[in-house]
Amino acid sequence: ATGPSAHACADWLTSVRVVSHDCAHFVSKTPLPNRRTWPVEVRTRRLILRPPTEDDYDAVREGKLGRSTPINRYDAGPVTTSRRDFKSMLASFRQWAKKREGYVLFAFHRRTGAYLGHVDISTIGRERCNWANLGYAINNQHHRRGYATEAVRAALRVAFAQLHFHRVEAACAPDNRPSLALARKVGMVREGVRRAFWLEDEGGWSDRVIY
Repeated sequence: ATGPSAHACADWLTSVRVVSHDCAHFVSKTPLPNRRTWPVEVRTRRLILRPPTEDDYDAVREGKLGRSTPINRYDAGPVTTSRRDFKSMLASFRQWAKKREGYVLFAFHRRTGAYLGHVDISTIGRERCNWANLGYAINNQHHRRGYATEAVRAALRVAFAQLHFHRVEAACAPDNRPSLALARKVGMVREGVRRAFWLEDEGGWSDRVIY
């Protein structure tokens, strides 16, 4: 993760890229998100997606601790965090949204209240291009149940209808097959490969497939 309090947020938002730069010096005619459009709560058939609050600490902690052994290098195993770090993470999320740099929605099961994972929409550029990156992650004990598909479809609606982005893309590692498959499943279109595009946590730049 990049941006404020990266160390506190690293496990929670492994996919987020907070980038804030204008692609052209023009005033966009597209409305920007405001207090009436964010924060937002979205309900799907099985999920509730919304920004997390301090009251979610126990559910989120249980969800993180309940993970199984990672299935690949893009997956995360069981972890825990302190309530203090959780509060710091929430403060970072609020600042990102306030500055229109990034928007984070946690996914909870409508019936059980279990924390399932998150989606994030991070601004790449506003002004003329009005462009964002979409990230997503579901705790691995909840894989293969369609939660990621349901969450991502809802997040895309939020990105276009509430946050007024013109373009939303997903930058997927070429060997991250579940992520690639999900992007295709929700109807995103493969545009190509950006070479040496993503700075890895361990250092070095890697390619990304763009949908």
